[in-house]
Amino acid sequence: MTVINAQVSKLIRTLRKKGWSTSAIAKHLAMTGIKPSLGTIRRHCRHAVVEQKKRKPRKVTNQVMEIIDSILRTDGELPARKVKALLQRRHNIRICLNSVRKAVRNLGWNFGKPRFVPLTRGKNKDLLCDDKGWMANAESRLAARTAELTSEQAQVAQLLAENASLKADLSASRAETDNLRQEMQGLREASQTGLLMQEMRAGIRELHSALRMVHSTPVRPVPRRASTPSPQLDSSVLSDCQMSPLALSSSLNDSIQIPCQWADVSLRDFGPEDHARLHQQSYGQVGRYGCLLFRHIISEENYQAWSKTTNWDGSKGKRALPQNVKTFVVATLKRHFPGMDRGKLKECVDKINEFLRTTRKNPQALFLL
Repeated sequence: MTVINAQVSKLIRTLRKKGWSTSAIAKHLAMTGIKPSLGTIRRHCRHAVVEQKKRKPRKVTNQVMEIIDSILRTDGELPARKVKALLQRRHNIRICLNSVRKAVRNLGWNFGKPRFVPLTRGKNKDLLCDDKGWMANAESRLAARTAELTSEQAQVAQLLAENASLKADLSASRAETDNLRQEMQGLREASQTGLLMQEMRAGIRELHSALRMVHSTPVRPVPRRASTPSPQLDSSVLSDCQMSPLALSSSLNDSIQIPCQWADVSLRDFGPEDHARLHQQSYGQVGRYGCLLFRHIISEENYQAWSKTTNWDGSKGKRALPQNVKTFVVATLKRHFPGMDRGKLKECVDKINEFLRTTRKNPQALFLL
């Protein structure tokens, strides 16, 4: 591989300026023992002459070195940063920290850790000549430090005493809080008991007033149907009617018994034509057929008396239907629907209870079947 140095490159450009061709330059270089290719010669002819950059003058001159040496001779314990600061402040010379270190090493100085000689540094240099004064100063400082420690111990003792008093106050306040909570709980229970007593007294007053009204109101005769037998009044009931309101209220639950089922009533006729009509209207559904059958066999007066107060079995505080009505409805359903199960019967009972739950606006149209 042929290496073209700067001198040969300059020769190639000189020959080209004289008008030599590329092949002629190659032959001339071959005679001197250099055999470059034609492309290499053309490339060196195209390139411009690269001028070397001029180096900037050095800042650390001999004069600067002498200044650094004089600074170090004055105080040989100065670090490089302080030497740089002195050069900039006193002589207006700005050089970097590395240049300062290099100059110090070139002068023969070495950077190292200083020896620990406390008496030869700072303000202790003046005390070196006077041992008695230094000892007196040390004793005064020791006494001052002892006084400071004593005062700090007194402050710590005072803080501990305050902390103990605060703990005692906290425990006392907790005990007082517990007592207040117990008192509040007792007051709440007492207030609840008082409210219950007031409610009980108000209920007793209302019961007494109602019993007085019952005792003072004359009994009106109620017309009854010929088919319904008149109930026989017991002698104990008659005696209770003549009792005082207070005695009547005490023996109310024992002496007065409210009947839970209506007595038997007379039923309307039900023939084969009625069965065919009801079966057509109910579309063969057992529940609907049973409700239509019940509406057919009872009268309008019975419906007015039973609505809102009566259901099938007398549950939920209501009175039960007469036994002959229930027996007729169940027997008729079993006769016309032999395969009826308990679910179908319950559906029929639910529809009858729904019919008796409210009073219809036009009750007369319900019995035109």
